[in-house]
Amino acid sequence: MKKTVNNHKRGIDRESTRESGEIRQKQIIEAAIRCFGRKGYEKTTIDDIAAEYGLSKGSIYWYYSSKKHILIAVFEHILSELFVNYQAQITSGISPKQKLLNILRLFFEMMLKNYETCRPFIVLMGAAYEDEDLQKMGSDMYVQAEQKIMEVLAEGEDAGEFHVADKKTTAELIIAVCEGLLTRQILVQDLDLVKIEMEMERVVERFIFVSNPDNTKKRRVGKHV
Repeated sequence: MKKTVNNHKRGIDRESTRESGEIRQKQIIEAAIRCFGRKGYEKTTIDDIAAEYGLSKGSIYWYYSSKKHILIAVFEHILSELFVNYQAQITSGISPKQKLLNILRLFFEMMLKNYETCRPFIVLMGAAYEDEDLQKMGSDMYVQAEQKIMEVLAEGEDAGEFHVADKKTTAELIIAVCEGLLTRQILVQDLDLVKIEMEMERVVERFIFVSNPDNTKKRRVGKHV
């Protein structure tokens, strides 16, 4: 009986240690986001990140061996949150058209409310210029984003809602426009994002959406008969 109790206690201690470690890593990531946003990646030191949350340098090095690994953790954290929000916007039961519009609205909501937390994207791009590991992370990010948009475009074509001659190029253009707007907003905050969101939706409507989905769908079906 005593052995069972001790095993149970050790299990609780391990779980508590794991949760404590996750909390500490989250604190380090949040501190790094603020420091990178204020001072940039190159000028931020481990001491700066430690001081942000009153941590010791040793506690940071316990989880991350270098400033570069902290940047990677920050980037992975932001991507994880972004893709969780993305999945919430493309829930089943809504049309492909609505999914695409929701993706655009998610982007503009991010710029309107949380663009400060997106500064690490700019930091990463700058640091990636001379770092192959960071370049690969950036490349993987673009591939994932393009794939997700292409999936929605393909679904819309199958439903007769879209007409997209080149889904990959269209996805690249959407991402490039969004990225350019985000970069400008982070640097100078001079955009009227409400107006830009409305106009971007009109542009997408004009160039991608089919005016009469039922007729297009019939034509697509007819080609297969």
